[in-house]
Amino acid sequence: MPNGHGGSPFLGAPIFSVILFAVLAALPIKDRLGWAWVAVCLCVAAYGGQRLAYHLHMRAAAEYGGAYTEPAAYQRIRRRYVIASVIYTILAAAVGFAVLWWRGLPQ
Repeated sequence: MPNGHGGSPFLGAPIFSVILFAVLAALPIKDRLGWAWVAVCLCVAAYGGQRLAYHLHMRAAAEYGGAYTEPAAYQRIRRRYVIASVIYTILAAAVGFAVLWWRGLPQ
């Protein structure tokens, strides 16, 4: 980065997870792996949901190890992040399962 600070780009992990899920869902390995294919795809989708919650709710507060955020505000933001993480993970896994259902589940 120009200012010398490294790091991951905003929404980098969720976008990468969507791309990885799309590639895994499109590969013709469903018949060979069976339900393990579904499990791997759903794990990638759930991870993407968790990272989306982090980027939307926790990223700004966690910069520089949380040194520039007041402790009370940091705890409030962390609590919101944990709750949102559970919700986003479940929603992302549900959407991922819907995509896999549409694509065709293994027999």
